[in-house]
Amino acid sequence: MEDKYKCPYCGGTGKELVSGPEWNDYYETCEHCHGSGKKMIEVSMEDYENAHKDEKQKEREQLYKKAIEKWGKELQITLAIEEMSELQKELCKYLRGDRNRSAILEEITDVEIMIEQIKIMLNIDELNIKELKEYKINRLKKRIEGR
Repeated sequence: MEDKYKCPYCGGTGKELVSGPEWNDYYETCEHCHGSGKKMIEVSMEDYENAHKDEKQKEREQLYKKAIEKWGKELQITLAIEEMSELQKELCKYLRGDRNRSAILEEITDVEIMIEQIKIMLNIDELNIKELKEYKINRLKKRIEGR
């Protein structure tokens, strides 16, 4: 139950759940800021998953770094190119009438894994990608709207 509620001040999870005067009021002791009697807010499953995403992402980054260390940058970049080629091949098959969505899904996944490794190898910051992506999405929007 303690992972279901978070502190509105620091985002930490509460320990001892006590019902407040309203049906959705909960008061707890925060694990992180050690505040007592602070009102906690219920978090959705999506919020819960996002809070734990950082841990998963760190584990994946460590795995990607081990792969880069084991096989080297050159081989991993070569594999990234191969995976992009396999995705290209499956998309061409799709255009010819082979509706193999599962093969396309598999190749997209492989490409995304290799892109994550490329970002590590080339020290590409996620914030830079997000900013550039936002710029390009806005540019696309303007082109669609004819501006």
